[in-house]
Order: sequence, then structure tokens, then C-alpha cells
Amino acid sequence: DIIAWFQGGIIGAWGEWHSSTSGLDTDENKVAVYDLLHTYLPTSPCLKVQVRYPMIMSSLVPDEDLLSSDEDAFNDSTCTKAQRLGFHNDCWMSSWHDTGTYKHEGSYDKTAREYWMPYLENVTRYSPYGGETCVDTTTGSIWTEFNCRCC
Repeated sequence: DIIAWFQGGIIGAWGEWHSSTSGLDTDENKVAVYDLLHTYLPTSPCLKVQVRYPMIMSSLVPDEDLLSSDEDAFNDSTCTKAQRLGFHNDCWMSSWHDTGTYKHEGSYDKTAREYWMPYLENVTRYSPYGGETCVDTTTGSIWTEFNCRCC
């Protein structure tokens, strides 16, 4: 059997890389943990790590380092940080912001979701995208006005 990817649930509450009781949820520590994962995980096959939030993903692999072609993504002789990066949306379709998945410039609003969609579309073109849904705590139901652009 082969494990193709796993969720990077090492830091904080629910393994979502926030609210760490050990102080691991600073930007510097998140990058350090991802660097350690990249260093010590097998490179053949290049094991993928799914991360919960796009804003954390972008701090781990800057835009200029993202994969831009099939050749970059599926080059078996390399295993870059960009090749490892995947997305796990823990509250897919639960609300318009997927219960806090999309935040930009300090706000959880519809412009934040729109800001992250092109980024996720680019990242998940070459990497695993998965998740689960959850109940929106404000309404008690799953969101019904879903407009999927990245899947």
C-alpha cells in the first residue's frame, strides 16, 4: 500500500495550525514545521501534506514558488515544498466562508473567499484537494448557496 498524502495536523486545535497551546502557531513556527516535514518525509514518492487554510499555505510556499506546469508538478527526480503542498478544507460547503477557511486582510467576508479562489485553483491543479463538511454554527445547517470555482 502507498500513502499518497496526509493532513498536516501537527499544530494547534484540531490540527488546523491555529490556537496552539505550545506556541507553535506563529508564522515562523509554521514555516519551521513545514520545513521539517519537507526535510524528513520520504521524497520517493513525494508525500503530500494537506493544510487547512489557504493563508497558511501561501506563507509556506510563496506564490512565485508555486508549480506552473505538469513537468514541475510530476517531476519524479525532485520533491519540492511546492510539490508537497495540498489543501484540506475541514468545513467545505458549510457557509460562504467555509467556517473560517477564507480570511484576507483580517476579514472573513466574501471578498476574502474571492481573493483565495484563484490561488487554490492554481495550487490544487497539481496537488490533492479534499475535505469534509460541517454544520455552520450560525445557522445549524449546511450552506445551500454554493458556487464552486476551484473544484
